[in-house]
Amino acid sequence: MAKAARLLIKGFLLSATMLSTSQALAQDSDVDARLDRLEALVTSLINRMDAKEGAPAASDIAVAQQAQQAISETRALAERTAAVETKVAEQSADDNSFAVGKTRVTYGGYVKIDAISQRSSGGQVETGSIVRDFLIPGAIPVGGTSSGFDTDFSARQSRIILETKTNVGSGHKLGSKIEMDFMVTSGGDERVSNSYTPRLRQAYITFDNWLFGQAWSTFQDVGALPEALDFIGPTPGTIFNRQPMIRYTYGGLQIAVEQPETTVTSPTGGRVVAGDDSLPDVVLRYNLKSDMGHLTAAAIGRVLRVKPDDFGRISDDAIGYGLSLSGKLNLGARDDIRFMATAGQGLGRYIGLNIVNDAALRADGSLIRSPPTPASLPIAICGQTLYGPHFPAAISKPITP
Repeated sequence: MAKAARLLIKGFLLSATMLSTSQALAQDSDVDARLDRLEALVTSLINRMDAKEGAPAASDIAVAQQAQQAISETRALAERTAAVETKVAEQSADDNSFAVGKTRVTYGGYVKIDAISQRSSGGQVETGSIVRDFLIPGAIPVGGTSSGFDTDFSARQSRIILETKTNVGSGHKLGSKIEMDFMVTSGGDERVSNSYTPRLRQAYITFDNWLFGQAWSTFQDVGALPEALDFIGPTPGTIFNRQPMIRYTYGGLQIAVEQPETTVTSPTGGRVVAGDDSLPDVVLRYNLKSDMGHLTAAAIGRVLRVKPDDFGRISDDAIGYGLSLSGKLNLGARDDIRFMATAGQGLGRYIGLNIVNDAALRADGSLIRSPPTPASLPIAICGQTLYGPHFPAAISKPITP
């Protein structure tokens, strides 16, 4: 009987070892169940040996101990195998990533070449002008004679994106993103090398619901931007802004404090950027999402300020504010309607790539007000953009009283 028992235990030992290599037992629950049954059988067999034959031989005890050890090692191996399979599955789901310690790094981007040929009717666009790259209404020349066609080839829109996600434990999430391209930068020419300087687009870190760094303004609904051949699209009437910020997100609600910057029109008609902003722009936003699309409502409050060291005259400040309603309505698997409507005062640098300034100055350097009360700003603006599938172009209309 003892010999037969030893043979059976050795058979169980062999079975336990085979569990580690069997593809049919890859599921954790299946492996655990079989190991539990095997362990119970070994224990039962040892008990029967003790009851029928008295104290077991030393060799029987050694075989039983080997069997139990093999079961424990096989269970540990199954757990490690399951962990490895989970990591492999995560990596397979995201092939453009790799792990560095507890951090998973994802890389992306694209390479693109543009060919643009344009002609202006009110003046010549200078070589190297931003208008040679994309449409900016405020930079279009006016008051001159018609120009010839200007043709440019460029790969400057090519983009590099790097993102990270780090396991910091305790249920917290830590991430980061850096995004760069080569648009609107110096350092290159069209004669020899076309070697342009990299440009920072976005750079931020996230911790749970917090974002710290440079990203798309919370006042802007990126999902409502239309698809267009132009790099930016229909800028008039569209909010377009990236800047440093601190943002908190709770479900669909977002609140942020963002980079302040006052842009004013000088008494001679030039554009001047004041340097004495002391309070950040504050944005409150709510996003409502469903299978039909999304709807976004946002409000912004600003303090515009000029000081004597800006213009050598007097100090003055005023309040800017605005509301925006935007969204996307899905019409099918490939079609949708996108819209954006924005109204307010002192929002010039947020709309149409600063198509108008935030405020204007009197000859004495103070802010012009209409009506002349401290709570109103000189330049009110209203912009709308509507884009639908197969429309020849987006419809946009900025209004500046």
